[in-house]
Amino acid sequence: IRFRPIKPTDERLLQDFFYSHNEDTIFMRYHAHIKTMHHTKAQDLVNVDYNQRMAFVGVVGEIGKERIIAIARYIAAPEYEFPEVAFVVHEDFRGLGIAGFLFQQLQRVAQAHGHRGFSAIVLAENVAMLRAFERIGFAEKKYDDGVFELTFRFAQDQTV
Repeated sequence: IRFRPIKPTDERLLQDFFYSHNEDTIFMRYHAHIKTMHHTKAQDLVNVDYNQRMAFVGVVGEIGKERIIAIARYIAAPEYEFPEVAFVVHEDFRGLGIAGFLFQQLQRVAQAHGHRGFSAIVLAENVAMLRAFERIGFAEKKYDDGVFELTFRFAQDQTV
């Protein structure tokens, strides 16, 4: 598995990744039953600025024939204290520590740009994601109407 920042030319790979998921994975990640990944949405997701919007992918296969097997991203919005972080690992590659590794990559970039933590929204029934976030370690967990809001605060003395 190779890890790298997502790039605009990954649009088709991102769409293939989306369509490779089962319905449960899509629902757990997007909190809705989404059937398609249109060009406009895919373009929005592959274009990042490395500050307010960042994403890393895990890919397998030789260059030119790569396949995305994991993606992690954060998106910052001025109205929120911390950028929201989310990730999804293909069903065939779960349990290998990929989510934690990608989280660390995002954290390094976020800290370099002055972000002090992440937030995450996780459905209560998404036990696998909650476990992954528990291994990473969150500072705060709030529950409301079937959804957990998690807060991750970066240690101030960590170097990037």
